[in-house]
Amino acid sequence: ELMSAKAFLVNLFQSRKDSQYAMIDFYLSMLIGKDSYDIDGLCSEIENVSAQQAADAAKAIVLDTVYFLKGREV
Repeated sequence: ELMSAKAFLVNLFQSRKDSQYAMIDFYLSMLIGKDSYDIDGLCSEIENVSAQQAADAAKAIVLDTVYFLKGREV
């Protein structure tokens, strides 16, 4: 599953190269977030994530907000 997740993310970021608008969005996000990754660098980092690092990151996630969606019956 980890390999599939990493492949999905790498393909997601690599596909941004196909669109000028997607690349602008990517680099603007990097600028706003004060990160200095380029697409290839980010993909390299993703490919190097170990199972232990993924498990540690998952353990650090905490619930912040719960939303309840309600609708009207028609």
